[in-house]
Order: sequence, then structure tokens, then C-alpha cells
Amino acid sequence: MENNKDIVGQRFTIKFCDGAQKSLDKVIKKIAPTGKRKTVIASIFALLRRMADGNRLASDSLVEEGNLPNGKNFKAIKKFPLRCYLWYSSNHINVIFVSHYIHKDYKKLAQREIDRVCENWHTKERE
Repeated sequence: MENNKDIVGQRFTIKFCDGAQKSLDKVIKKIAPTGKRKTVIASIFALLRRMADGNRLASDSLVEEGNLPNGKNFKAIKKFPLRCYLWYSSNHINVIFVSHYIHKDYKKLAQREIDRVCENWHTKERE
């Protein structure tokens, strides 16, 4: 399984918030069959590497999910049933922060996910 070390690409560096790896470890256990787990993780990290290199992702792979405290939006990489929540930093040049991962098999964005992204945003954007 990939670990959440920084991904340094041609355009962006992707950094992982505290707890991101733990959330991925927890979520991946919910994916059945177990053979699909490696495929989903590989797909998510391939998309993150594409983002780091400055490549655009398909509109159904990277979607706007909610609002950050600064009025901008955070996004989610979608690889059913996994979501990877992230935002483009305003205070760190060419940095994308990954907040956490969830297992999402429902449509509406839960308030607890918004709160978690915003907590991580406050921590990272004040550094």
C-alpha cells in the first residue's frame, strides 16, 4: 500500500495532513472484494501524481465538494467507493493538501467531512 509521503510533481507538491494515512487504512478495509483494494489505491495515487504534474483530471474524477473558510472550494478525487478530499493551498506556493479519505456510498456530503477538511485547512494554512 502506498504511504502518504509528499508527491513532488512538475507543477505541484502534494502534502498529506495528519491522519490522512490512518483514514486511508481504515477506509480501504471496507472495500470488498479484497482484490479490488490495491486497484483502488493505485488509481487514487495515479490521479494524485497526475495532479502533481499539472495534468487535468476528468470532470467526473475531480469534483468540487464544499466550501473552505476562505470562500474557496475543496475538492474530492472520486474512485468509487473512495473519496480523497483535498484543496489547493492559498498560502503555500504550488501545494495541494490532502485532508483525508472516506468510504462514500451516499450522495450528500456529510457535515463531519466538511468540518474535518476545514480543521485541516486551519492547521495547514496557518503554518
